[in-house]
Amino acid sequence: MDARDTRRRRGRVQRAGRGGDLRVHHSTLQERLVQAERLTGWPLDDAPGRFRLHLALVLRRLHRAPPL
Repeated sequence: MDARDTRRRRGRVQRAGRGGDLRVHHSTLQERLVQAERLTGWPLDDAPGRFRLHLALVLRRLHRAPPL
C-alpha cells in the first residue's frame, strides 16, 4: 500500500467514524480494522476482503443468537 492509498483509507475511516451509526472515534475504528486484518489475514482495502469479513461477522452473529 503506498502513501496515497493510506491517505485515501484514512479519509474513508474518518468519514465512517463520523457517520453516526458506528459512534466510535476514527482512530479506534482504524485500530479495529488493522486488528481484523491481522487476525483474519484478509486485506480489507479490497472488496473480497471486506466481503469475507462482513460474512464472517454475520455468521458469528447468527451463531451467537439464541435458538428460536
